[in-house]
Amino acid sequence: MLMETDKLEKLRKTVVRGAQEIYSKGLVEDGEGNVSVRINKNEILVTPTSTKYDLLSPELIVHMGLDGTVLGSGKIPSTEVKMHLAVYKDRPKVKCSPIHFC
Repeated sequence: MLMETDKLEKLRKTVVRGAQEIYSKGLVEDGEGNVSVRINKNEILVTPTSTKYDLLSPELIVHMGLDGTVLGSGKIPSTEVKMHLAVYKDRPKVKCSPIHFC
C-alpha cells in the first residue's frame, strides 16, 4: 500500500510540475487548459477546475476513474475532463494528456 501511495504522490507532483511548466513558458494563461496523467488502466489524475497554476499543489489534483467517478480527495475536475477521459479510453497506450482550448 505504501508503494501505491508513493506512486500516487509522485504522479500528483508530476501533474503540478507539468501544469506550472506550461504556464511559466507562456503556453497557457494561468489556470487555463488542463493536464492529466494515467495512473493505471482505469484511473487518472487531472488538474482541478478554477485553480491558478501558480497556486496548484499536489493535494488539489483530482483522482478519477475512467468512468468519470472522483475517487479521492481534492477539488472537482473541470468540465474539460471529458476530453481527457475520451483520449484515455480511446488510446490505452497514452500516459499523459495536456489539453488547451483557445
